[in-house]
Amino acid sequence: MHGGRLFHIAERMKRPISDFIDFSASINPLGLREAVREAIEEGIDAIIHYPSEDCRLLREILAEREGVSFDGIRIGNGAGELLFRIVRAMEGPVRALLLPPCFSEYERALRAVSGTTIRYYERDSDLEIRGDIFSHLSDINVVFLCTPENPSGLLPKRELVLELADRCLEKDIFLVADESFMDFVDEGAYSLVGKTAVNPRLIVVRSFTKRFALPGLRIGSLFASDKELLKRMDRATPAWMVNHLAQRAACRALTLPPDDEILFDLLRKERDFLKEGLEALSYQVFPGRANFLLLRDRMASPRPVFEGLLKRGKIIRPCRDFRGLGEGYYRIGIRTHEENHALVAAWKEVLAECSVL
Repeated sequence: MHGGRLFHIAERMKRPISDFIDFSASINPLGLREAVREAIEEGIDAIIHYPSEDCRLLREILAEREGVSFDGIRIGNGAGELLFRIVRAMEGPVRALLLPPCFSEYERALRAVSGTTIRYYERDSDLEIRGDIFSHLSDINVVFLCTPENPSGLLPKRELVLELADRCLEKDIFLVADESFMDFVDEGAYSLVGKTAVNPRLIVVRSFTKRFALPGLRIGSLFASDKELLKRMDRATPAWMVNHLAQRAACRALTLPPDDEILFDLLRKERDFLKEGLEALSYQVFPGRANFLLLRDRMASPRPVFEGLLKRGKIIRPCRDFRGLGEGYYRIGIRTHEENHALVAAWKEVLAECSVL
């Protein structure tokens, strides 16, 4: 199960999608920028032609923006597709370390390759990654790490992540760093993209979906320096994987003046608003740093709220299917104040109906 299943839910409930506010998808609450919308509209006539096969213009923009080599950049049909591409390109049996709770596509990509073995790092109830992770680096050849993490939103300490990258290099282990949500971190944000040039065992994956509100177009980027790995990835990739409109939208989004100050101000205020409102309803709110929050019901018997909220047009993400979580855990995307206020109000109504508030 994933968040963002708006069309599926609307069809199941026989209601138009306009009836719902989707808090299950963690997308930029500022929405699609008008200039990006215009770029998409202006590119419609070109869809009668095949798109750029190697996404050259977008890679050139990213190379200049990040200060890395053009040759080490790949563009995919979403970050998820790039994860599958990485695993397929690895040599020999894949022996992976996952750090649950984490994005389910890591495991799906690994399970798609026969002979894969997976080990799991166990966390305490605060879901933090600690230094004991270094004791788990034997007999593996790839680690998947998300910064900040999904679904918790926690940001692993920079020093720990840098040491993990160094140790993986020493032990000939690939570290796949998923930075899909790093663009939402204000203070203390960091990226490993620049480290890929000096660490051939480091692969960084990013998404255009979240920051630029483009989930329907599917486009992501990958940064690496291992030439042999990149060659194997290229050989296993079908031609024209990324459509013209997605490439055009991403190029325009990257060249617009940044709106970080507006975004970060909204996220800070709404994160605090949601935290206060939901803690008053007896939920633990994890101190996430991204554009979503993870909640845990503090009641001994978790309260069923998903269907009640759904009836009121509010979609949240139950997290019981995440390894290491369970019933009573939910993830909610941070949206506009009006929408967040409506969610908290609806949540109170649902709990009042159950007489458990």
